[in-house]
Amino acid sequence: MGWSLFFTPLRITAKSLFFLNISPYQPLVHIFLNLNETFEPMALLQKKQSSQGLTAVGIHSQGITLVRMGIDENGPSRNVELWAHHPLTRGKSLLNLLGQLSLDYGLDRNHCVTVLDDQDYKLVLTDFPDIPAEELQSALRWQIKKQVDFPVHGAAIDYFEFPQPSGAAEVKRLYAVVAKNEAITQRVELFADAGMRLRVIDIPEIAQHNLVKLLPGADKPLAMLSFHRHSILISLHYGGFIYLVRRIYIALDSQAGEDALSGHYQQIILELQRSTEYLETHYVDCPAVEQIVLAPSQMPTQGLMEHLQGIIDIPIMPLDLSQILSWEGKLPTNELLARCFATIGAALRDEGGKA
Repeated sequence: MGWSLFFTPLRITAKSLFFLNISPYQPLVHIFLNLNETFEPMALLQKKQSSQGLTAVGIHSQGITLVRMGIDENGPSRNVELWAHHPLTRGKSLLNLLGQLSLDYGLDRNHCVTVLDDQDYKLVLTDFPDIPAEELQSALRWQIKKQVDFPVHGAAIDYFEFPQPSGAAEVKRLYAVVAKNEAITQRVELFADAGMRLRVIDIPEIAQHNLVKLLPGADKPLAMLSFHRHSILISLHYGGFIYLVRRIYIALDSQAGEDALSGHYQQIILELQRSTEYLETHYVDCPAVEQIVLAPSQMPTQGLMEHLQGIIDIPIMPLDLSQILSWEGKLPTNELLARCFATIGAALRDEGGKA
């Protein structure tokens, strides 16, 4: 399933947007760009492709992070096979650094996945158009054009479904993913110029879901908060499904005053309460959220935890990645784990054991 998507500046066609099948329901979707035929240099076509899994490549203003999971008969394992963070040094561009890493780690023989920054796309909750599948992309583009703050004419559009609320009267809805054309173009060109095989461009929501599925309590309703450069992502999960996603466009800042932080905490608490209440009122057969998990953060979150514990009567725990993943060597610092949280989740994308 999928549809053709055109990126005018590159004069290419991303042949299809494929569905990421997460049993027991199919349509969790990500932006999937099958770019090999267009962008692979001829020299690379003659190299033997590695049997290793996808290599997740995190592109940050401070540097580049590489993460690759081991592969077993069921797909990605919990063993972190490759972890490397390389800071961007003075006088070196991201392209130069990525090209060097491609040579150092043999990444020209691996398919890669990367994750969009939180300002490069929008996630829009909208009604599911009641039209034939071949007309869905055009309908979504028209339907959400007034809900994003950038032109949708050349944007990449994808979507994912979620379990529908109880009651036949409820209108079926979906989350539309709308990515800026220039963001997709720049990311594709960066990997192509570095001689690397970019297979997937993903979003943090799906990467976060990949990590949630590994948690001990993932078979029960839980909420996860992750902290991004410009925003905080709240997601509700139950039984292998994403039920709800909210993004708050604030960033916890260690330099912020006490009043500012208190205001941020109150906004986070309010959105959490709205989210958990929505689950309880719209999904009458779904149990209440049983835990709130805080992802690693570059900023101290102790104050947030104390505020949450004082108001919300739900157990709150920080996510300890060492408890759900096996690391070869020393565990990275909490600051690095926070910066690369989505990259780690993207490395867990199940390709059926094949890169």
